[in-house]
This record gives sequence, C-alpha cells and structure tokens, in this order.
Amino acid sequence: MNRIARRILKVFAWVGLAIVLLFALQVSILAFPSPWFDGSVRKENLSLYYKGAARAEMQALVEDVLRRVQTAEVYREDVHLRVFICPSQDLFDVFARLSRVPTSVPGFNLSLLNNSFVSMPRLEQRRAANRGLVTHSAIDGGLAHGVAHELIHDYVRERIGYREHLRIPRWKSEGYAEYAANRTAVRLDSRATLARRIEILQDELTDARARDYYEAVLIVEFLAEQQGYSFAEIMAGDVTRQTARRQLMAWYADRR
Repeated sequence: MNRIARRILKVFAWVGLAIVLLFALQVSILAFPSPWFDGSVRKENLSLYYKGAARAEMQALVEDVLRRVQTAEVYREDVHLRVFICPSQDLFDVFARLSRVPTSVPGFNLSLLNNSFVSMPRLEQRRAANRGLVTHSAIDGGLAHGVAHELIHDYVRERIGYREHLRIPRWKSEGYAEYAANRTAVRLDSRATLARRIEILQDELTDARARDYYEAVLIVEFLAEQQGYSFAEIMAGDVTRQTARRQLMAWYADRR
C-alpha cells in the first residue's frame, strides 16, 4: 500500500471516529438532559425537570399530570418517565434539532429513552392564538395537558411495543393521547360536553389543521365513552376514521 492510500485510510478512520463521537454526544445529551435544568420534582413514577420556575408550582403540575394519566387504560405504574420543561425556545430547539423533530411543535417524546420535552413558549403561543375557544386540548396550550399528552404516547408504546406504535395511524395516535390527557378535566367541566365540542368543531374552528386534529380527538372520545371501546378495540385495524366519523356525526344529529 502506497503512502497516499495509507493517508486516505487514516483520514477515513479519523472521520469515522469523529462521526461516532458526535453521535455518542448527541445520544448522551438526549438521554441525560438534566444538567441543562436547575430543579426537579419527583412523585411516584414521574420526574419533572424545570428551569427558573417555583418548586411549588412544579409540584402542583406533577400532581395535575398524574391525576390525568393515571385514569388512562394504558397507564403503567411500573414505568418511570421523565419530562423536561423548557422555559426558552432556544433550549427546546437544541433538543428538538438533536432529535430531528420540527422546532415548531410544542413538545415531543423520545420513547426509547422515556424522556419528553415541552416548550413553554410554544404552548404560550397556542394559548394566545386560541383565545379560550377550544378547551381541554393541545390547541389550547395548557401545560399540564401538554405534559400528559406526551406521557400517554410513552404508555402506548409500552403497551403495544415500539414497532407497532410507529404503525398507528396519526389520527389514532394523537387522538388517543389527547383523549387520555383531557379525560379527567373534561369530566369535571359540565360545559365541555361532547356535543358542545362538536359544535365548536363545526361552527367555530376555522383553521383546517386544527379542525383535523380536534376531530380526531372527538372521534376517539366518542368511541371510548359512547361506544365503550377499549384501547385495543380503538387501535384495531378495522376501525377507520371515515366510519367512526360517520358514527360520531349520526350520534350528534340525534341529539340536536
């Protein structure tokens, strides 16, 4: 082997090593993000990390989140999950970019690491844009709801496995996470009936993406609460959005 070939191989070896080290650094940051936060609260199987917030406020948040997720059929008390509340968009963007997630989302979860990240600025933007129209939904930008939503994704993955989780249609994945995250709050709010929220969907929610998202939530809630479907039955392949939507709207028409 001549000198030029040896030099080329050496360069490739160093480049390969650099790539491996960068990947290891990326995984390490996503797996152990706690150094970027200055406080933490743990209750039962949930740890919440925060920065620049009052501890009492975060303790109340953890309790609210647990009240929500513990009523979900997919809840697992033996699974320890971690949530990282990012007070600035710059901090959230670091984790989002390392995870190859759009920075425009209000939160995301890394199921294989049991870590979720939530952006407070994005949630505040949603709250301002919604102006109280849609309640008990990610559209409204509530912090407890947003955290619970991400945790439900983790519990679903624990229930059915990572590969099967990736195969779930988006309307079921997001709809179920929304339903399970807001179920407790909805039951405590006499104004948030299913029929009233269908009215909001039809008459007041004008944004097409928001309508599509909100409709998925209401379909899943209808299947669970009115049809008595279990989690497994909702996720079954023969349950389609089109059929379930027709059933939802027929149920609504009967009550008008």
